[in-house]
Amino acid sequence: MFGRGWEEAEATVVAVKDLTNWSGDPDSASTQSRPHEYVVDVRPASQPPFRAKFRDPYVRGHMDHPGEGQVINVLCQPKSQKVKLITDEWKYSSGKGKDEKQAEDERFDAAEHGSPGQPAAPSPEGSAADQLTKLGERHERGELTDAEYEAEMEKVWDRELGLPRRS
Repeated sequence: MFGRGWEEAEATVVAVKDLTNWSGDPDSASTQSRPHEYVVDVRPASQPPFRAKFRDPYVRGHMDHPGEGQVINVLCQPKSQKVKLITDEWKYSSGKGKDEKQAEDERFDAAEHGSPGQPAAPSPEGSAADQLTKLGERHERGELTDAEYEAEMEKVWDRELGLPRRS
């Protein structure tokens, strides 16, 4: 389905190492993204779970990188226990994620068609309710630990509402 012996699986990122031997220009879209190395717990459908180490692929342009504790989709060969990222899920040519790029485009379009004296557009993060909903979704997907989730919620409450959070 994905090439010889490769199958899609879910994996939890256990550790990430930024490889310092990278010599590309981070501001250039024509250089390779800074490489990372990962330790992941892989859960293939056809075999028992296993732990593996791998490097992300070298790609032209910007690539987002999974973080520790994040649950991601990977390709794996369960018998040899080889793992690789599904590059298309992480590669972005603009240096921004798809949602971030879309929000930026929408703010720009709103500003372009607005009247003089009007604010450019709503906050890039959206309303406080939107931000809290997104944080809850990320927490449920395992992208944020309990502590990270609580800390981010505190920031939203403080920044957007100007109120201390009530337990």
